[in-house]
Amino acid sequence: MVPGYAPRRTLLQARAGYNRLQLQQNPKLARSLLPQTAYLEEKAVNQTIAIIGAGPAGSMLALILADHKKKVVLYDHRAPWEKPCGGMLGPDTIHEHPELENYPYSINLCNGIVCISPRKDRKLVHAEKAIPVISRIELNRYLLEMAKTSGAIFIQKKVLEFSHHNRLWGIKTDDGSYEADIIVGADGVNSIVRKATIGKFPKEHLSLTCGYFLEGLPKNQYIMKFLDLEGYIWVFSRADHTLSLIHISEPTRPVGISRMPSSA
Repeated sequence: MVPGYAPRRTLLQARAGYNRLQLQQNPKLARSLLPQTAYLEEKAVNQTIAIIGAGPAGSMLALILADHKKKVVLYDHRAPWEKPCGGMLGPDTIHEHPELENYPYSINLCNGIVCISPRKDRKLVHAEKAIPVISRIELNRYLLEMAKTSGAIFIQKKVLEFSHHNRLWGIKTDDGSYEADIIVGADGVNSIVRKATIGKFPKEHLSLTCGYFLEGLPKNQYIMKFLDLEGYIWVFSRADHTLSLIHISEPTRPVGISRMPSSA
């Protein structure tokens, strides 16, 4: 093994057409590639990563990358922001993410959900583990500030379009243009990054939703109501003392609701 030669095929080696065995059998060739390999590795470290969307997912990724000394730029014209269908986390989310160890905001714990059938039958389904419920905007604000503190740059502008030239991405916002080596789409179902790279989501993969914030109702409400149509309604108490009411239906059967059914 040549000192300093990592046992993997680097980008440079792949482009030059050499495999690991050839380099091991030809130390002189391997040594000649080391300076160029080091240059490529240094270039990779200095790459700019643009994350489009600074919600919880984009902000968490920016935080992790910035903690690993990567150059990260976050783009989002409205973050942090709230939405009704945000706030219920996976049971192990807090435990498995050390970034949330010192989360300063309130957390509700859901221990079960009341399921209501179209015939109004009720069944309490107990959670195997308590489900944390938080305010989405508080989670978003916390992760975004953590990312900025770790060195991520936040550009609060709307991304309008992309271009790709000489291995760089051009990013046009409503007030200027920027460049990045890598772009990441964390901008939701209507992702402009997805549209610019692999295309929109097929309609059959989408659902229609509408949501409301409810105030002045009893706490600890976790309800899922199934309807006599495509879709269901669910309600959950959030840590910011509001309830979220969400209606979800299939794209072929759009349904609007103006109030929560009294039977729920």
